[in-house]
Amino acid sequence: ELEGACKYAGVRHYTKTPGRSKNSSIVETEIRRVYDGTRPALEQAGLPPRMRSFGVKHYCFVRNALAIGDDRSPWFNRHGKECKALLIPLGALVRFKPSPAKPRGIEKFAPRAQPGIFLGYHLNPGGEWKGDYICALLKDVRGLNDDPNMKVSTHRIKEVIFDPEAISYPLRPRYAEINYMDIPPPLALDGKEPDAKALG
Repeated sequence: ELEGACKYAGVRHYTKTPGRSKNSSIVETEIRRVYDGTRPALEQAGLPPRMRSFGVKHYCFVRNALAIGDDRSPWFNRHGKECKALLIPLGALVRFKPSPAKPRGIEKFAPRAQPGIFLGYHLNPGGEWKGDYICALLKDVRGLNDDPNMKVSTHRIKEVIFDPEAISYPLRPRYAEINYMDIPPPLALDGKEPDAKALG
């Protein structure tokens, strides 16, 4: 697809010497940075690895929106203005009014703002953000760590309620239960199992 577009536009591109990875070291470093930023974000959120598409997009958005040190943010350098989005951690508890375009299944007298998890930002072509957030209802993702085939229904919304003073990750406890409960206790330096009383 990209090759076809380049040929159509008459664009020529440089190629690297085959078999010499150092020729693409800059790209590989950036790719590794995205991997290294997405993995802990997914783990902190309690999201399984198959949710990596949300994790990668979220990490890249936040990394570009943040200024490091006294430098301007990559977002400013690209768009000429700072990003005005709320920077919310991946998988954090939020409240939002579900999109009217989605089947709601919510009681008529239930609160309009429903609990959910934050999954990212919707970008238009050119990387332009027009104020849309991506969230999922908590009731729709509770079994995400138990069912490997579960599909996530997302909501593209304008308003989201988030309390930075009380950040919580609703899916994290179940994720930890599944992934860490079967880890054996650590061995002492002498190679023997530690006393159970010492472990508390």
